[in-house]
Amino acid sequence: MLGRSRQRLTIGISDHVTGPEPPALVARKNAQDPQLLIEIRIGSSGDLLQSFDRRELDTVIVRLHAGRSDGVLLTEEPFGWFAATDWQPLPGEPLPLHSRVRDGRPRGALDALSAALRSAVRG
Repeated sequence: MLGRSRQRLTIGISDHVTGPEPPALVARKNAQDPQLLIEIRIGSSGDLLQSFDRRELDTVIVRLHAGRSDGVLLTEEPFGWFAATDWQPLPGEPLPLHSRVRDGRPRGALDALSAALRSAVRG
């Protein structure tokens, strides 16, 4: 549409769930609707929620924070404890932990970002 003012959508994404996909998603959405300016901010869940509460962000994709019930659950990520069958913890010693998520990050959050961008373009 000619003369349509440019709309802005500002999305905050937790650094725990983002990966290399956001620039490509934004480029695809921009090709579909050049009048939509999408800005993505990466940060900690707590900082992004504070920015959202100050209305500096239109939406956020963050990890669940205790005491918050104003969001929508996008996905649940399974976690588990694994050890060698003969491993025994040393009394009084901390557990040695290693964290790994599929492809280095949860897939559900990336799917949620893609859906949010699709919705913004249609909206």
